[in-house]
Formats: sequence, structure tokens, C-alpha cells
Amino acid sequence: MSSRSSRWSVAPVRRADRRRPGGLSAGGPSARPRPVGGAVIDSAGTGSFNGRVSEPASPDERRDLLDSHRWRPLRLLLESMDADIVALYADAGVTGLRARFVGPLIQLGRRESMTIQELATAIEVTHSAMSQTVAAMRTAGFVESVADAADARARRIRLSARGREVLPLLEAEWRATEATVREIEAEIPYPLSRVVEEISVVLARRPFRQRLDDNIARALRGELE
Repeated sequence: MSSRSSRWSVAPVRRADRRRPGGLSAGGPSARPRPVGGAVIDSAGTGSFNGRVSEPASPDERRDLLDSHRWRPLRLLLESMDADIVALYADAGVTGLRARFVGPLIQLGRRESMTIQELATAIEVTHSAMSQTVAAMRTAGFVESVADAADARARRIRLSARGREVLPLLEAEWRATEATVREIEAEIPYPLSRVVEEISVVLARRPFRQRLDDNIARALRGELE
């Protein structure tokens, strides 16, 4: 949902991390589990999805599905955060830097050089997508390609002088963004990283494509409105 490669990827949350800071519960020691959307949150701030929404249907749920954009607010939120990050670089006088450049440039800063496939694997995108990103980074002057010493037919990507110059700012911004996201998650009852983890569990049981195919069949039969 975000153009920023890997920035908003979410690693599984360790069970020990699922409590509120200081071990405080959401509503005191006697707080009962409470529904939050499709999740049930207990007194420790932990919870799990129960597979259904326990609250009354909202106006959005009752209207025509063609007018529904259920996860659009999430996309807009991530795009807004990306825009703030890009603005930070512009304010620092760094021109031509796109949000999707930052992850690959930091990876290149950790190694002398990498192939496009190695970058794609590290950032968790396709080879085609990384090839386009590398081409754009080269045009902007942040990277350069060099011959592979082990294979004359292959090319490796490394930071240019400009890339090395901005690297400290890139690393500082990444750390600052991650710290900011953790602050935000500490202020809400059900962190987004937890939501993503729970959705991944649900999709492991029944993949999104399978669910989509089933609902396409229902829509074509006129069962969805």
C-alpha cells in the first residue's frame, strides 16, 4: 500500500512485546476482554481475531460495495507518512530522492556492491521492480554500476559519491521513522503491526486469492451488492 519499498513491512511481534509498557492493562486488573473490530482484546492489551465483527454494522458496511473503499484510509495514511519523509529530505536540500530509494541505498551502504537480484531479495520486491528502482537511482546520481569481478557478463550496483554523501542522513531518517512508528503504536490500543500479523495468520489458513476467487463467483451470480 505504500510506495516505500520495505519501509512498512512488519515483522512478527514477539509474545513478550504484546503487553502495554510497564505491564499496565488497558482497564485495570479486572478489565474484561473487549471487542475491537474483529479482535478481542484482553486486560493485558493482547488479543486475537475471532473471525467476525462483533459491533453493529456501520453505514459503510450497509452501502453498495461499489461505493466501498474499506482499506483506503490505510493507504492514504501510509502515503501521507511517505510524503512527510520525502519532505524531510527536500528540507535538507537532497533533491531527486524518492521514498523507494532509501531502503536499497541503505542496503548498498552495508555492502561494497550488490546485484539487482541481491537487492530485490533484501528489499523483498521483484527483480523487475528493483531493476526499475536501480535505473531511477542511477539517473538521479545515487548509484553506479560496475563489472562483476567473478562474472564479466554481470553488473553490480554500488553507491556513487553522491550516494555515500547522503547515506548518513538516510540511516538517521530510517532510525527516526522506526522510532516514531513505535511511539505511535505505543499510544493506540491495538498496534498496526499486530493487525498485520493477525491478517497473515488468517491468510495462511485461506489465501487472499482463494477468497477473492470465491467472492468473484458470488458477485457474478449477483449475490454481492
